[in-house]
Amino acid sequence: MTDQLSDQTRCLYYFPSGRRCRQAVSSEHPNFCATHARKTSAPDSPPDAPLDEALSAEIAQLAGDFSSPAQVNLVMGKIFDGLLHGRISAKEAGVLCYIAQTILNSQRTVGYLQRSSAQAAAAKPKRIVYINDLPQPLRD
Repeated sequence: MTDQLSDQTRCLYYFPSGRRCRQAVSSEHPNFCATHARKTSAPDSPPDAPLDEALSAEIAQLAGDFSSPAQVNLVMGKIFDGLLHGRISAKEAGVLCYIAQTILNSQRTVGYLQRSSAQAAAAKPKRIVYINDLPQPLRD
């Protein structure tokens, strides 16, 4: 007698690589092992589920016009809170935090450009001196 399971008693789950699960079928589900039976019976929210409307309103209220890093920080905190409470998917949270990070970087760049242009305007213009009586080079 062989230790391997027959095809009828093996789990019918296929991994993304194309291999079939080698565990025995569980009593919980007629076609899957205990691990994959839980995964197939759990009603997970689809990965592209729309953002919770209440969370969207809270984020929009906190965001204002994104004119300060403090506002962006509040938005990122609200996104983190929504992720912890299951109101937003990890994929959406990652995308929104990436956008918030991009806004923070652009705020830093705009602030730097404003400071440098203000410093350039405040600096005294350099005086240009023309010298008219320089001797000419000797040429043969």
